Amino acid sequence: MSDVLVLDDHEPNLMLYAKVLGKISGVTARCFTEPNAALAWAETKVPDLAVLDQSLPGMSGLQFAERLRAIPGRKNVPFVMVTANEERELRRTALQSGALGFLTKPVDPVEFLAIATNVLAADRRRRDAVTRADEHGARVREAEEQLTSRDAALLEALIATMRARDPKLAEHGERVAALTVRLARRLGVSPADCDLLAVAARVHDVGKIAFPDRITNGRMRLGAADTELVREHVVHARTILGGGESALLRTALIVAVAHHERWDGEGYPGGLRAEAIPLNARIVAVADAFCAMTDERPWRPKMSPGHALAQIEGMRNTAYDPRVVAALRETISEGG
Repeated sequence: MSDVLVLDDHEPNLMLYAKVLGKISGVTARCFTEPNAALAWAETKVPDLAVLDQSLPGMSGLQFAERLRAIPGRKNVPFVMVTANEERELRRTALQSGALGFLTKPVDPVEFLAIATNVLAADRRRRDAVTRADEHGARVREAEEQLTSRDAALLEALIATMRARDPKLAEHGERVAALTVRLARRLGVSPADCDLLAVAARVHDVGKIAFPDRITNGRMRLGAADTELVREHVVHARTILGGGESALLRTALIVAVAHHERWDGEGYPGGLRAEAIPLNARIVAVADAFCAMTDERPWRPKMSPGHALAQIEGMRNTAYDPRVVAALRETISEGG
């Protein structure tokens, strides 16, 4: 059984959220219109998810989340923000506070159901894995399994958020991950590290969930100002993924932050050059470019694989690691 804390000062909204949550087996919606009453309930019960309206009487949704997570044993309660505010600063602050997703008023029931279902399923898997580790693992192995399970659940929840907010973004991540693994294997990356990359590459653009809708749903090529804004997605990624202790989350962080570094040192955010750029990020950079070029955009048709390969080969030793480009050429030539 799962308890979802829902906090909104409008009864009609609570009725909608409760109706949607009622479609998920084993879920009970614990609805509140007043923050202090919700906090009092959370003193004795640990919610599996909190759905919080940003505009509340007496405090904001983010302030409530901070107070909720200050209760002993509630530090890792996942929460989703509901807001009519599209300001980028609010989304950034919410991400820094640990929000796993955003719902914009009026809330789309289908989007809400998708996010709630995936977050709860990920948390259930995390708790099940922790239980198995408690039963079977030695202490060191148990601790590592708990970290990996927790971080895998976090990444799955973030992927679900990406999919609900921008299906094309999630689809691109899947394509990049598939090609990344092929390139990594060709370059001799160990099977264990390939497994990490298979997950990490899916969230290489996770920082883009902090963007306003006019960018994520845009149908035209971005102007200079918005292009500069898009570059900040690697900064958002550091905020979202930073602090992880497992190898999985560390790999995801490295890939998300460094996949726009360039072989010649002219990339961002750190201006790293050549082999100072982590190999995983160099691999994802090439896979990301190829998948973007061979995917249709509203402002341009997609390229053929041969044309995209030629474009990338023209940038080896400048934008891309020549070894990774060679691996791409071999993969494409074999029909992979």
